[in-house]
This record gives sequence, C-alpha cells and structure tokens, in this order.
Amino acid sequence: MADIEGVVSTTIVSRTVFGNKRIVIADLVIGDGALTLPATGCPFTPTELNLVGIDFMAIDGGTLAWKYDYTSEVIDGFTSHATPGATVLLILATNSTPQETVRITAIGYGGS
Repeated sequence: MADIEGVVSTTIVSRTVFGNKRIVIADLVIGDGALTLPATGCPFTPTELNLVGIDFMAIDGGTLAWKYDYTSEVIDGFTSHATPGATVLLILATNSTPQETVRITAIGYGGS
C-alpha cells in the first residue's frame, strides 16, 4: 500500500500576530483511510501555513497522539504501547491508515 505524501488538506481557521511572531490556527486532515503513514512521518512544511519557520506547534484531536518534528518538518503519529505511560511511533500497524481531522496552533515567523 502506498504512503501518504503529505497532509490531505489544510484549512486556515485564523491568523494573528503577537509581537514578532505569527500565530496560525488550522484544521488538518491527515490521511484518507487508505494510504499508510510513512515511517519517516507525514511531510508538513511551514509554507503550508504561509510561514517561513515554525517555532512551536500544538496538535489537538484525533485517535493518535500527533507530534510535529521541527527538524524533519513532518508530523508523526504515536499510539499507546503495552507498557503504561509509553508511546511508540506508529509504523505499519493495523491502524496505520488514518483519516482524521486535527486542529493545530502553530507559532512561527515570516509569511503573511
């Protein structure tokens, strides 16, 4: 099965400026329920939010724990592990074909 090439859709909910930082709130649809989550993460660059860089991103919602990897510019999905309190990166698991909408708050710079 093929991998997700990126976030399926990005809908900007609001934008604002706080000091010299830009804040973007957006809804992301990750996956289509058929494609798998790549082992290297789902590509998501700052340009998708009309930013030059992202300093912080909070991701809320979804059945997985979604986290942004600032160095690789990808979104990774994590799931619970059998060990209490532990999480593991979701790679080729039975639910590795996500289709869910999450809300993000990104703080960054550049763009408009």
